[in-house]
Amino acid sequence: MMKMSICSTIPTGDAEILGIIKDAVFAARKTMKKNIKCYLVGGYVRDLLSGVKPKDIDCVCSYLDDFIRVLEDLLVSMDIKYDKATYATFGTMLMKFLGKDIEFVMPRKESYRNYGSRNPTVSAGTFNDDAYRRDFTINAIYLSLNPENFCEPVDLTGKGLQDLVEKNLDTPIDPGITFDADPLRMLRAARFVVKGFDPTKRVILASRKTATRLSIIVPERIQEELKKGAASPIYFNVLERLGLIDALFPELTPLRGLKQAPKYHAFDAFTHTMKTIECLPERMRFAGLYHDTGKFKTNVDGTFHGHEDISLSLFKKRFNALKFPRDFMYYNEHVIQHHDAILQLSTDARSSDRAIRRFIVKHQGYVDDMFIFAKCDKRAHGVGVKEGIRLINEIEKRVKYILETTSVAQKLAITGNDIINALSIDEGRKGNAMIGQIKRDVKQKVDDGDLPNDKEMILKYIIATHGKAC
Repeated sequence: MMKMSICSTIPTGDAEILGIIKDAVFAARKTMKKNIKCYLVGGYVRDLLSGVKPKDIDCVCSYLDDFIRVLEDLLVSMDIKYDKATYATFGTMLMKFLGKDIEFVMPRKESYRNYGSRNPTVSAGTFNDDAYRRDFTINAIYLSLNPENFCEPVDLTGKGLQDLVEKNLDTPIDPGITFDADPLRMLRAARFVVKGFDPTKRVILASRKTATRLSIIVPERIQEELKKGAASPIYFNVLERLGLIDALFPELTPLRGLKQAPKYHAFDAFTHTMKTIECLPERMRFAGLYHDTGKFKTNVDGTFHGHEDISLSLFKKRFNALKFPRDFMYYNEHVIQHHDAILQLSTDARSSDRAIRRFIVKHQGYVDDMFIFAKCDKRAHGVGVKEGIRLINEIEKRVKYILETTSVAQKLAITGNDIINALSIDEGRKGNAMIGQIKRDVKQKVDDGDLPNDKEMILKYIIATHGKAC
């Protein structure tokens, strides 16, 4: 029953590929007179058994060179076109046929002789060696592609199937050894926990103990893992549970236990940060992570004036080091530096329409997201939340009304040539400086609503205000 159930869930195109591999195993045994065996392994098997659509096809096969030669002959006889690439360092062959990439490796052992690298030294091994070298038991389940037991799961660690059913996250060997050899596995563990797997106590302890080994991973790989993980609102809490967040983001460490004015905050700065992240949408979670990191350096009698600028500096240093792209940096830099702007507007009873217009002009393209951030930030205060959200909503209504009823941040109805002609300004460095000053003055008046964006009206204002200076 298990065999039929698994086979029936394999996507049609993949089933054809796996059937060809099974036939190649049969043919290779007959031709080579060797007990060649081949198994599907890794994420494909895990997902297949979990009812999730599987993706990458990875196979582990004994007598790999002999098997591949027979597989190629079989594909030729079936008039199926294929491509092949060989990666000798890791004993890997990549075959592409029927529109899919299939990776084949020999059963192998891995050793990590260079403590400063996560690249292993590979040598031939048994299927048992191969199973126990893998990161987690749920990724060490094999699915037979052999004719005698095709499609049957093989659990060489004796734990993989049970852990998959019970959603336990454990390693085939001592997790301290597993994580020390390849620390990237700790970040993979975090993503499995986000998906609902429960790490064993020994996995948690080993991760906390080995967290500093993350420093050997190249920035691009860490960036890739962080981007994937941040899709979940609980990701950073999982990193905290596994003891990884301080190793990845040491700027957060001083926030632990950092008290904030009880009139405005129910939590220390670190707890407030984690609660803010949980509330934010995916695109804003890194900004949430760093928005208050500057508070440690600006803590004067419980006040944190200027912490936004320090937070911005810390964010730029850390995420530039992680090689995040410029568009990501620009967006998060703006949100971090100005994350308190709406809270300041909402708590100032004197906030005028002019101040709100200036806010809109200054934060074009960010206005909606800044309201989202302000509300999450306020909810994470834990004190005065209801009244704080009410005040933010009031400002948001005023912003929307101004946007709907007035022209804010339009392109000016005049050009530099219009100013030159109106005031007979001589071109040159001094004249250009004067033109720039006049345009800034006019734009401020238009943005504040003190002057209509009408060419004739603007020119009258310029002549009246700046004419004498010329």
